[in-house]
Amino acid sequence: MRINFTEMNIIVDKKLILNNIINHLGVKKKSDFAKFLGIAPTTLSSWYARNTFDKDLIYSKCEFLNPNWLLTGKGEMLKEPESPKYREVKEVDPNYMEVPLIGIKAQAEYLNEYNDTAFVEELPTAKVQVDRTFHGKYRCFEVSGDSMNDGSFRSICEGDVILGREVKKELWCYKLHFNQWFFVINHVNGLLIKQIVAHNVEEGTITCHSLNPNYGEDFTLNLNEVRELYNVIKITERILRF
Repeated sequence: MRINFTEMNIIVDKKLILNNIINHLGVKKKSDFAKFLGIAPTTLSSWYARNTFDKDLIYSKCEFLNPNWLLTGKGEMLKEPESPKYREVKEVDPNYMEVPLIGIKAQAEYLNEYNDTAFVEELPTAKVQVDRTFHGKYRCFEVSGDSMNDGSFRSICEGDVILGREVKKELWCYKLHFNQWFFVINHVNGLLIKQIVAHNVEEGTITCHSLNPNYGEDFTLNLNEVRELYNVIKITERILRF
């Protein structure tokens, strides 16, 4: 049965819904959001002016949205993930979640098996303290090497365990928020933890920087050779050093 929201006298602020989607995607310009949807910027402007949008088109591009929220603006914006690869994060109690942990010894195999649900489910997990409900795909990584250790409070040291949140590939065609995060980069040649200092959207490249000055000059990677990107959210475990 199709519900006619107009007849029910429900006024839905669709401009607010559009703004919330844009904020969630991290898109800076409305023209970029129009590009993401595959429509002309004038079409998006028309939606705002008329307080309307093409719900089927938006949902086809943003399947992470709760359909009821998209229609009514009520409830949770994001739907509960159904894909097995997103069920890897387990809530053990309201203050903790268990996240797949890619230890140093497992990292070589992870390069090829990162998208294999069976492989990921066999990985050990790290118990991470949280203060809110997390959405998306998360991984914990054990750090190998000291390329991100410059002795400052920002350092990521060998043996640390860090929590990463995936940056979906469909967002790589927009400017990454590289001023806010360090990144775990799943590159065809290995896992890297770096600061991204530049993102050339047109050429599809990122420039990577090591905090440790002993690791030489910055270098550029083509995003076509990158399988996954994760924002480093926090260090979840650190070994005491003297």
